[in-house]
Amino acid sequence: MTIANAVSRFLICPAVVAIGDWLFAGVSYAGWVQWLLTGFVLAAASILMDTTLLDRLGHVGAFLADTIAATLIVWASQFLLPATIVTWAGALGTGALLGVSEIVMHAWVQSSRRQGVRQNRP
Repeated sequence: MTIANAVSRFLICPAVVAIGDWLFAGVSYAGWVQWLLTGFVLAAASILMDTTLLDRLGHVGAFLADTIAATLIVWASQFLLPATIVTWAGALGTGALLGVSEIVMHAWVQSSRRQGVRQNRP
């Protein structure tokens, strides 16, 4: 995983949470700081899961793991952040959005790994 990939996750994940807040009636954060914090937690979880699971499970398995984890994290955020309301349907919708964005990020991670291997060969 490159630094650029990690930074992109810390930008994309909060954006996906903000889109979920705007798009789904079942997701309501009190302010931008709350979806930003939730997005940062999602980004950290995504990086950790991709470094451990992507090679073992492949794209489909990592997509499912990311979607389930994102759904649970978004749903659990209502218990930690004041004035946040999240339904299971809203959490699942936001988790699915994050899962779709992860498909693109997984392709990027694997292509950057292949390029790194090619560049290190004599």
